[in-house]
Amino acid sequence: MLSLLPIAAGGAWLADLPWPRAVELLAWNGVLPGTLALLLGLATRALLPHHLMVYILARGFFGTLLAMSLAGWAQLLWQPLPAGGDLGLLMVGRWLIAWGDAVLTGMLCAVFVAFRPEWLATYSDRRYLPPRQPPR
Repeated sequence: MLSLLPIAAGGAWLADLPWPRAVELLAWNGVLPGTLALLLGLATRALLPHHLMVYILARGFFGTLLAMSLAGWAQLLWQPLPAGGDLGLLMVGRWLIAWGDAVLTGMLCAVFVAFRPEWLATYSDRRYLPPRQPPR
């Protein structure tokens, strides 16, 4: 979450946005989806089996898909629609955009689990891999 602050500041500076608009974009496009992803990840850890594929699919892919979709839908429902905007079509658009984010996040999650698990703050070999069997 802390890395979002300089990104939002840089984006506001490059786009010449007023600071209230930059903070609004930071909240809708960064803080809310990140918070939802964390909460969905905690629910995944508590409710689903501790298995490597469950981690990659449920937390990396479906958690991102739901978090991005829910955050986008919340923004659509909270703010006034653009002129001529159809709520149903805009919600479908947010759902489709979330799929792209979910595919990318799921692939990166799988790659990081395989090659750099220490880069994932929510992953643990002890939790998600079966115990090592002693040689016979």
